[in-house]
Amino acid sequence: MNKVELLYKLQGIDDRIKEVERKLESVSNLKEVGVREEDLFKREEALGEGELKLKELKKRAKDIEFEDDLLLRKEKDYKEQLYSGEIGNPKELEKLQDKLRKVSENKGEVEEKLLELMMEIEEGEGKLSEGEDELNKIREKVKELKREEEFRKDQYKEELEELKRDKEEVKRLLEDGLISKYNDLYRRKSYKAVAKLEDGYCMGCRISLPFNLVREVKEADEMVLCDNCGRMLYYKG
Repeated sequence: MNKVELLYKLQGIDDRIKEVERKLESVSNLKEVGVREEDLFKREEALGEGELKLKELKKRAKDIEFEDDLLLRKEKDYKEQLYSGEIGNPKELEKLQDKLRKVSENKGEVEEKLLELMMEIEEGEGKLSEGEDELNKIREKVKELKREEEFRKDQYKEELEELKRDKEEVKRLLEDGLISKYNDLYRRKSYKAVAKLEDGYCMGCRISLPFNLVREVKEADEMVLCDNCGRMLYYKG
């Protein structure tokens, strides 16, 4: 492999290094992660509010259960008095029956409230369970996106290291002066220091070259520059 071929190979490696570095910089799931985390935050807030509401419902249910228990005891006590036979006065019996009726009515209303409240609690617990499942899915997705980002970064970093090793191997076969000239052209000529010669054209500037220059490029082992753009010409026979 002559020097121009080595420089052309070096240029290919440099091009790939630039491409991989761009990809490494652009590898980011931050936007999607941000959207997911914002959704996660809102859902966590809603879940927290749901938990507080459920806690309040359960407290209310406990209070109503206590009230229902008191009414149940009163109802039992009135019934025992009513059917004990100890009260013979008709007015007292009527008064006791009235108390029993009111207690039974109140007990029925309280139990109806309790039933509605228990159904609301059950529905709330179901929603909380679903919400927690959704939160876990979003958390896992965020973790997956971050793992994927790190994996892709690691891949590009590994490729960069390999490319840099390949570049050093090629550079060891070239003189420092030639490498300096190549580096200068690479910067000045839009990252194309070496241009292919194809069908008599310089593929760097797309200009047709004189026959003598084309023949010189094809036959020479040393570096030949394009008369128009000044790039090193490389011909692969």
